[in-house]
Amino acid sequence: MNVKKTILTILWIGPLILQVQGQTVLSLEDCFRIGINQNLNLQKMHNEVRIQEIEKSTAQYQLLPSLTYDMNHYFSFGKNIDPVTNSFAFEQFSGGEMGLRLRMTLFSGFKNLLAIREQEFGVRETQYAKKSAELALLTKLTQLYADQILLEEQIKVIQNNISTLENELEIIYEKIKIGRLSEYEAYTFEARVSTEKAEFIKVKNESTLVLQQIRELLNLSYDTDFTLAPVDTAEVEQIYFKPIYREEILRHVGQHHPELQQAKAQNQVSEMILKGANRSFFPTLRIGGSVFSNYNVNLGNDQNGELILPRQIQNNLGQYLSFNLSIPVFTQMGNANQVKQEKIKLHNSKLALAETENAIASVTLQLINDFDTSRELYKITREAWEKNKLSYALQEEKYRLGKISSVELLTARDILNKSNAAFLQSKLTLYFSNVLLKLMDEI
Repeated sequence: MNVKKTILTILWIGPLILQVQGQTVLSLEDCFRIGINQNLNLQKMHNEVRIQEIEKSTAQYQLLPSLTYDMNHYFSFGKNIDPVTNSFAFEQFSGGEMGLRLRMTLFSGFKNLLAIREQEFGVRETQYAKKSAELALLTKLTQLYADQILLEEQIKVIQNNISTLENELEIIYEKIKIGRLSEYEAYTFEARVSTEKAEFIKVKNESTLVLQQIRELLNLSYDTDFTLAPVDTAEVEQIYFKPIYREEILRHVGQHHPELQQAKAQNQVSEMILKGANRSFFPTLRIGGSVFSNYNVNLGNDQNGELILPRQIQNNLGQYLSFNLSIPVFTQMGNANQVKQEKIKLHNSKLALAETENAIASVTLQLINDFDTSRELYKITREAWEKNKLSYALQEEKYRLGKISSVELLTARDILNKSNAAFLQSKLTLYFSNVLLKLMDEI
């Protein structure tokens, strides 16, 4: 499995989903693909990226001037100023004004430019946060997939044990009938069958819970029926001899891990916010302009009956151009305290970055150690399993010849089953340890 290719192209390429007797069979790559497309948390992370991109666009538009058109109509009672004649009027009248206003900030200590940079780093942060969530999802799916495959193998072993024990019981019952064995011999096997059935129920329930967790991560409906495809353990022999270069993996992860890149982007956001706070001490220069007019409805029509409102608006048309310079002289220590707060936040951001670096290095080292350990366990448990198979075959032959009791045979079978389970677990652990290591190595 090429995990790197899976992560990079998982939205576009995915293996076909097999159908076995109407039931969906999902491979690990299928789970990756469905999870990336349908996981609820990733969908929310995608929306966060879109929101951050909109905020970046908003910051960019702040460099442009603003243009507004205002209208105001009012009714006057008592003494007031006629909007057209600008003289006092003692009559009731209605009038209004309208204007087109333009405003633009020429200089504000480059705060708008810093705001754009802040939003750019914010976009980068949310993008890496999404990638980090994707990696966490793939890791969790891998772990659950491994748990489920192991549980399914345990179920097969238990079912095989029950079938073997029941067959042995039938032979024992026949021997009891002809008087060759006592009923005591059957009690031991009957008790073991009950124990195996109880263990089957327990493991089956654990399997159901794991499948439900996978279903939730994939955002599948509760009635979706699926099973997991078995892994090709033939790869384990190749994995066993795979070389691991610890320093190269650590260096690669330290440069490309999305959680680490997210922390770096957050640190850059904090730096931009601090620079913006320092710019609060700079003066601000704004330019403004307006085209405006007013009218008085009471003037009505002229002597020829012509409506004079348009003429009023035209005659009262005015323009102005303004410059505004604002210098912060004393702001009740607001700006200074804001700078102090942002410095502390920046320091916390750097501490968080250092913590993330340490945590990622620790997790990577643990994955490497887990792989090395699982490789050694695979070798040891395989040798033990092969020897126990030979030992059990000998004990089984002795039982058939009547040289050992049924209790001794069950004891030998327990040893073989434990050895087989340990070997199977080590084999699957080695396989999935390699998958998890690839997820880190090929991000």
